[in-house]
Amino acid sequence: MEEKFKAKFGPSFTIELLKNHYRALKKNYNCIKTLLSESGFGWDNEIEMVYADHDHVWDDYIKGRGAPSAAALRMS
Repeated sequence: MEEKFKAKFGPSFTIELLKNHYRALKKNYNCIKTLLSESGFGWDNEIEMVYADHDHVWDDYIKGRGAPSAAALRMS
């Protein structure tokens, strides 16, 4: 399977690199899923991003949950 993948996408993708990408995607997915279950957050289909109704919603969530990974998703 690894050889077929390398033949199609090139040799620069190692198993370890793909595992790291998978872990990062899984972490982001779980963070977004958690945010969307909280009140005050929603999903914008047009720009494909999480949004908060007000700035204080982000601030309260990040402070209250101690979720620095959510802070990375916040757009200024």
